[in-house]
Amino acid sequence: MGADVSSVWQKSHGLASAIPLCDDEPNGNSVEAYGSAAQRREMRRWRSAFLWSLAVSALLLLCCGGPATVVQAVLNEFADNLRPTGDNESESAADSRRRGILVGEWSVVQPEVEVPGGRLQFGEAWVEERSRSTRRLVWFSAEERVGGYRVHVAYRFYADPVGGRAAKRMLVPEDGRFGIVIGEDGQDDRGVYTQVIDDPNVAGLRLSVVDSFDAPRAKNIRLVPATR
Repeated sequence: MGADVSSVWQKSHGLASAIPLCDDEPNGNSVEAYGSAAQRREMRRWRSAFLWSLAVSALLLLCCGGPATVVQAVLNEFADNLRPTGDNESESAADSRRRGILVGEWSVVQPEVEVPGGRLQFGEAWVEERSRSTRRLVWFSAEERVGGYRVHVAYRFYADPVGGRAAKRMLVPEDGRFGIVIGEDGQDDRGVYTQVIDDPNVAGLRLSVVDSFDAPRAKNIRLVPATR
């Protein structure tokens, strides 16, 4: 009787199909819809945060990085104007390797020779591409090849305390060109002999130490590929 009264009351108020009196199973569709809406809100929140961070980063780059880049570009131009034209010579084989222009390393056959007024010791020797150090995209170091090669021979001169001051020495190539003065004023000296070459193979290169430009050249200093 009680159940009939409840049914009649629900029908009279239009609730028979809308609200069940007892439903032990949850509505799965409602849960899924709620979860999808929450996920969409979360995605919108993260998207907004990402766009905001991107905008702030771009603003900082424009305000701080822009002037710094302009200043660096001006400094690069100033430094390029101070550099001599042509190529920039490396200070050592390691420096040439760091710059990415090293072609090969060589050794002097006679690492030490007697010369007027002292003795001459040779160190490392290397061949590199002729290159000019520059910048790429303002901030990054780069090398601009200018064509040809350059051979380098490191040396050290030990002057004779007695007769070193009076003697004159020049390290010269074999083809009659000028070389470099060694141990000027009879002092110990160290440096690097350099010569522009067309062929990176310097096995046929011959050097001499003379006391005058017109003196005969012994051509007794030569290079061979370095062995490790």
